[in-house]
Amino acid sequence: QTQPASFFMTTVGSSGGLAALRSGVADFATAHLLEPTRPNSSEAGARDLLPTGAVVVELFYRELGLVVSSGNPKGIGSIRDLARSKLRIINRQPGSGTRIYLDQELARARVSGKKISGYDNLVATHLEVGLKVLGGAADVGLATRTTAQLLGLDFIPMTRERFDAVIPKERFSSRGIQVLLGTLGSRNFRQQVEALGGYDASESGRVIISN
Repeated sequence: QTQPASFFMTTVGSSGGLAALRSGVADFATAHLLEPTRPNSSEAGARDLLPTGAVVVELFYRELGLVVSSGNPKGIGSIRDLARSKLRIINRQPGSGTRIYLDQELARARVSGKKISGYDNLVATHLEVGLKVLGGAADVGLATRTTAQLLGLDFIPMTRERFDAVIPKERFSSRGIQVLLGTLGSRNFRQQVEALGGYDASESGRVIISN
């Protein structure tokens, strides 16, 4: 009798996941660094992080933005507001795609992280960002629209990004990966993802890069 495929995952951020692939300790990783690419002076170009011959498969598109308390009592409207006095943020860990995007946008707005209260207060997931804002430990954080909807928070959109699965070429034909790809391309998967709100999974399972 064929045994069901099992998947074990951990949250290490997009860069950490790609590093795990390159070192051979993971069979696949998820990442949102490739579209749009986000290289800057302190981060390697996203495609440089890919293992040689990696296959990139689209999972979904999602909206990323600032999450704030219901009613937006602090009147936050843009990334520049994060440097306002007495405004507290909750941040993601270095190496996560969300943190890379935030730092890029801060640099574009010429806002220094040293001027932002809470910049060094870190959590590992979007949900944790939302919970910190919901509980009053922070006034704002960067997370997905889905997080805001789940927790009844307000959402200030900033970008629409693609979230991908990255698979080493030598693992692509393995049974576990093929089961995963079958699930990603299924109508049921797309319907369940889109039912969460804030996601577009209409092309989930599409191979984007194969070399």
